[in-house]
Amino acid sequence: MVLIIIFCTCNQIQHIMKKQFFKSAMVLALPFLLFTQSCKKDNEENKTSNVVMGSATITGRITADMILNNGTKEGVAGIKITGRINTADLITTGNVAAGGLTRTYEATTDANGNYTLTVEVNSKPVGVTLDIPASFNAEQTLENGVKKQTLFTRNNAIPATINLTRSQVATQNADYDYEVSPLLGTVKLSGEVFFRNDLCKGVSAALDSQINIVPANTLLVVTWNDDNADPREIEVSVGANGKYEFMVETKNANKVLTIKGRKFYADRKSPNINDSCITEKNYGYTLPAQNVSINKNESEVRNYTFQ
Repeated sequence: MVLIIIFCTCNQIQHIMKKQFFKSAMVLALPFLLFTQSCKKDNEENKTSNVVMGSATITGRITADMILNNGTKEGVAGIKITGRINTADLITTGNVAAGGLTRTYEATTDANGNYTLTVEVNSKPVGVTLDIPASFNAEQTLENGVKKQTLFTRNNAIPATINLTRSQVATQNADYDYEVSPLLGTVKLSGEVFFRNDLCKGVSAALDSQINIVPANTLLVVTWNDDNADPREIEVSVGANGKYEFMVETKNANKVLTIKGRKFYADRKSPNINDSCITEKNYGYTLPAQNVSINKNESEVRNYTFQ
């Protein structure tokens, strides 16, 4: 009876010792396990951090004909540009799994239509998917200053992917046309403008010997009624070569334009009562209003002389 009690007591003691051993072993092993996991995490992070991150830049300008008949296209403000990269492109060491996460960068065009988009780049090239809107709605200023909502559509293609290396600067512009009704046509008026500034050569002399081209930026005023019978007006500047050009859209088969000159002042040579030549200082030159009828999709060349 005594032996059985002693035997049972010994088994219990052995069981207790085993439990204590395993507890002690786990306590000793825990720091090692945590260190191992930390090393594994560090190794994963080092795939991207073993090389210092850099950047690359895409710049460009967005343009459209926001103001009609001023001879140029304007930069468009407030257009959002988006660039996307696959973060797998940032990993430089180890086996890179297919796919990855998408990282997005944004930029907005300034008052001149310019934008700058900066993306992260590691030591190897990164592919950037650039998103520039295919179209946008905005106010367009007509010749008479009236504004109307207009649909603008991009007329150039954007590459599917732009590959960039660290510190590289790439340029990607975009230009837009505006929506034109298929019923619309155009009429065009152009020519040269002179002023008769040397009358001393006599009335009988050839007109060409009495005239010269007007000073640069001399103004012509063109008025007409649009397709809704609303009056329209625009000033057209004459170039340094004396030439001008004006074009207007119309649905009508014919458009009547009225053109006149803004008065300007310059010297004029003319004979006095004794037929001697004198110079009139700051003589006021004028060009009275004249009508021109032009058929849709046709052009007229008209030269004018300020007197």
